[in-house]
Amino acid sequence: MNFIVIFSLFMTIAYAIADEFHQGVTPNGTPYIGDIFIDTIGAAAAVLCTFTFRRGGAVIVLKL
Repeated sequence: MNFIVIFSLFMTIAYAIADEFHQGVTPNGTPYIGDIFIDTIGAAAAVLCTFTFRRGGAVIVLKL
């Protein structure tokens, strides 16, 4: 399972880098390095949610 998680995160980062490169070579495209970090944080959050709910562990409850 750990290999799948690491591979998923790596592929997300690779895709984000490729997307920013593509935006850089596209006319009127504006590459932004921050998008890579945002995509990485989103992938890490998805992994955290998957582990939390798939294993039947503790459920995070937000109190407002």
